[in-house]
Amino acid sequence: MVDGNEKFTGRLGDEAGERQFALEFRQFLSSGAVLSAAGLVQKKDPHGGIGLFATRPLLRGFELEIPTRWVLDVTSARSTRLGQGGLGFYSPLSASARNDIRKLAVTEEEVLLLVLADARPTRQSGSPWAPYAEILPQTAPDVGSWPAGVAQDLLRGTDLGAALLEAEKDLAALHAKVVSVWGVLSTELLSANDDVKPPAVSLDDLRWARGMLLSRRFPDLVGRGGGASPGIWGDAGSMVPLLDFLNHGPHIMGVKTRGFEDECWDGTVGGCAKGNEIGVVSVGNSAPCAKGTEVLHNYGARKSNEELMAMYGFALARNPSDRVSLLIPCKGGGEPVRCHVDRTGITEEIFEALLSVTVMGSGEGGGGSAEQEEEGGGDEDEAELA
Repeated sequence: MVDGNEKFTGRLGDEAGERQFALEFRQFLSSGAVLSAAGLVQKKDPHGGIGLFATRPLLRGFELEIPTRWVLDVTSARSTRLGQGGLGFYSPLSASARNDIRKLAVTEEEVLLLVLADARPTRQSGSPWAPYAEILPQTAPDVGSWPAGVAQDLLRGTDLGAALLEAEKDLAALHAKVVSVWGVLSTELLSANDDVKPPAVSLDDLRWARGMLLSRRFPDLVGRGGGASPGIWGDAGSMVPLLDFLNHGPHIMGVKTRGFEDECWDGTVGGCAKGNEIGVVSVGNSAPCAKGTEVLHNYGARKSNEELMAMYGFALARNPSDRVSLLIPCKGGGEPVRCHVDRTGITEEIFEALLSVTVMGSGEGGGGSAEQEEEGGGDEDEAELA
């Protein structure tokens, strides 16, 4: 059993506390104790990435326990000095500076991306989350992080390819907002002789952070999302060190997750995830695993190739859930209805919706404008790693 939070003294929100937090975080990650206790080891997988492999026969599956203090989510992000500054609540700021920042209406999703981008190893910013960022891939796998020419050549003519242009505009808008925040923070903190100098986060840093969030987040595992509304890229969810090295396996499991409840939800093969009051999140799978084989986690049994590409940068050759999204206008100019066309073809429901639009003349036909479904924004697979 992993000891909860009582042996750690580092805290977010002040300089000394965040230095200690980073020190303890790095020690936790480098010790390997959590993986060893679970009978797992981290090493290269056959595809050139990193995965988790069984060091012994796991007849009853595995269970990993991570202290919730190492979970990066909207709550922990806004608890940092940088997060407080980005939201306009950092106490060293003057009242006018805090008001100026609040007028920018930085969202919790944006603060999470900002804190993660600031922790990127290439920046050497001294972020308390730097130890986590150091074990993450140097490049993000999502299609939005691919070189522009490559992505457009491969996805030209597809809805996903068209969506990339809008996603890049959203990211540029966020960067412009971040630059404005930095302007206020820099002036205030430098004048106050605060030794925490806000470094400039680049557009590329934000793109990397977005890719890490899309490809590695779980749903809200520890139940502390605070009711935050879904952002541009869906529910922020939770980024959990070590757990996010579980690679996708179509036949393994779909883990049900919920936090701060001492209960268990079985997945398709018997997965379990729970969070408890002592500050530990536990995720496991009861599927047997032979020594030396990779332990896998299903990212979502009902994800289409469009969704897999958008978030993880890969597609399945024989994906039974492959489908395209179709937006059909509603009568009276309401919100369009999203339908899915899968391998079975156009359903009666879709046909009737299209017929209604045509007969009533209520709008232009829904001509195949795809909209990516972000994990956590109402997806029935609350277990998916997204």
